[in-house]
Amino acid sequence: MDLKDIQGFYINENMPQTWDDLDWENPKINDPRYLYSLYQAIVERVTKDRQNPVLFLDQKNCFLAIENFNFRNDVPYTFKYFKILYAYILSWLQAFNNIDRIGDVFTFENNKRLVNFNNLSYTSSEMSNILGYDFREIPKAFQPFEYYGKFLKGMKKAIQAMKWIYFPLIVAGSNRESGNSNGSYKVDDDGNYTFTNGSKQEAFDNCKNNCISSYNKNKYYIENGVLHFYTSQTRTFVTKLEWNENKEEYEYKYKGCYDSFSVAGICGVDFWLESLYKWNYTTTIKTYYIPSYRQRSDSIFINTTDKKNFISGTGFDDSVKLLSTEQIQANTRFKSAHKLNISLSNIDLPNSNYNFNDEDKNHSSWSETYYNERYCAFIGMLDVSTGCNWV
Repeated sequence: MDLKDIQGFYINENMPQTWDDLDWENPKINDPRYLYSLYQAIVERVTKDRQNPVLFLDQKNCFLAIENFNFRNDVPYTFKYFKILYAYILSWLQAFNNIDRIGDVFTFENNKRLVNFNNLSYTSSEMSNILGYDFREIPKAFQPFEYYGKFLKGMKKAIQAMKWIYFPLIVAGSNRESGNSNGSYKVDDDGNYTFTNGSKQEAFDNCKNNCISSYNKNKYYIENGVLHFYTSQTRTFVTKLEWNENKEEYEYKYKGCYDSFSVAGICGVDFWLESLYKWNYTTTIKTYYIPSYRQRSDSIFINTTDKKNFISGTGFDDSVKLLSTEQIQANTRFKSAHKLNISLSNIDLPNSNYNFNDEDKNHSSWSETYYNERYCAFIGMLDVSTGCNWV
């Protein structure tokens, strides 16, 4: 029987259900069950809620695309089918992440953080290592059956490397609020000035209490797992216009100054990470801390070498940190058992980073404000191979 005479061919016997059902040490291109296995594995890995809703793919479109090269008629025996399936599998490998390189996504240059999520994709050399040969090699037509065994193995290895995807997280456990502690001054009947500074501790405590109160009333969450923290210090310089008899003119006379503080963000209470979506399978999630970056209000900001972060604990510096490896239960939103906290001792307050300019006093009262603005983020990586038949 010639292959061109095959009509209406269907596989209906000895249907493989896992990789172990076939001999992958010696795969045979003329045995349609091998291509069937690869076809079923890639469908399972990239549709059937494996990528949804993270990549927001339309399942109908996915299945329509795959339907173009299914197991009907003589397609299992055409080189065109093999070539399309081969290209489809290798192209999907780029949609999955190599978490061993997650630190390459975030780099620092001139005290600025640069983000490039493309660095999470498999590189050319990594793809070749996965396949076991140069991924740029294109299978040729009209070769002996044994020739295609290498590419069948490569397709299987590529699918097995399709494991980790980005999974969006939110920050829960506290609302973002603010707290202030304002300084002041008063003048007695004799014209004596008394100055009172605000308190960094009081601003922090006020923010903390507001966080607790707000969260008890309205438990909203922080999207995209991004934390924003703000601290400011304002120094108010007080002068008074007085008559100078020697100069026979009015001039400003410096009386003193006082400081006020502001803290905004999540303070002093435990917060944690949750997933934005439920997942249909019991699997593993890895949560990562992403380094913070600063914004500052003025070039007077002196300290640019201190890399201390504002989250309590060790290891929160300018490098990616694996926070936890935990389980997600099927059809349940993930809630991390790993708690985080921001304490006063871990906050960079502006007063240690610059000098107020109080030299020129021959003008009306004035204020100077400097601030530290800090950001950090958290991301999740989900193992979508857990629960697959074709692992």
